[in-house]
Amino acid sequence: KEIASSKCPRALFTLLPYIQRVNEYTKESTVIAHFCKRYVLAEAKAQMTPHDKTAAIFVMELDGEVQNEQQMLTLPPACEACGVLASAALTLYYYCLAKL
Repeated sequence: KEIASSKCPRALFTLLPYIQRVNEYTKESTVIAHFCKRYVLAEAKAQMTPHDKTAAIFVMELDGEVQNEQQMLTLPPACEACGVLASAALTLYYYCLAKL
């Protein structure tokens, strides 16, 4: 499931590029999109302030999505997941090199 960029609170706008990558990978690889979404969630928790209710709602909704996906997806073991992510990173790197 994609993350609506419009729901991202102003305090967490630095996460928009990562949210865009989640949305791109959702169409190609749900596993990679899930790990990217987990990164967005971790960064959002680290960046939000305790009094920012909009950010708190965003984080709670995203946390719920991550938990639901984790139950629905067949995630590879940790060592295999690293390989999947590394492979995707290399593919993206070589794609960018070819565009130069």
